[in-house]
Amino acid sequence: MISAGFEHRDFAYEGRYGLREAQTVQLLGGPCTARMYQLAWEAAELLHVAPPMVAAVIEAESGCRGEAVSSAGARGLMQLIPEYGGREAYRYLHGRDRQPTQADLHDPRINIQLGVSYIGALQGHYYFVNSQLARGVLAVAAYNCGPDAVDRRLPFKRAQTWDASEAMEWVLGNTPAETRNYVGTVLRKASIYDRAIKAMHMSSERQVRTLALP
Repeated sequence: MISAGFEHRDFAYEGRYGLREAQTVQLLGGPCTARMYQLAWEAAELLHVAPPMVAAVIEAESGCRGEAVSSAGARGLMQLIPEYGGREAYRYLHGRDRQPTQADLHDPRINIQLGVSYIGALQGHYYFVNSQLARGVLAVAAYNCGPDAVDRRLPFKRAQTWDASEAMEWVLGNTPAETRNYVGTVLRKASIYDRAIKAMHMSSERQVRTLALP
């Protein structure tokens, strides 16, 4: 069981931000709807997960198809298996044990909230890794092949001081080919989205400054 220190999350803010970021990702060729990306940004910001990484995970997991079902029974945009990742995510998000229903996991809003929660739980699982970026790399790998598969070969003591490149090097040498390809794809897309969003924000800041009173 993943333990990540529960704290109640309030999604009452939904719809208030993330639209400009969503539109920027679409301009870069992101295949999801603006609403999907906006939901991803909102949940990620609240749960302290990198929003560009969430957008890239959705694309890699389901190709933005909310009705997607894998051969293993993973469902929805972020491909959660109800009794495994779905259950852990629900516990992390709500602080009580419950397995989400199939209907829950095919609801884009609920699926994204749970998927982001599962990433947050996985990042918390690797709390001993000092670098936030390195924790993110391991969390993405564990999202794909499961934390048990990662933990079996992870050198816990050495991993404490890894940076993101060292974590990625370990993933490339110690995880299945599917996971290596998955992590590489997610991180490449996330990096592109992250740079574009930062550029968009910088441009907006410059525009605001030109309107500032003397």
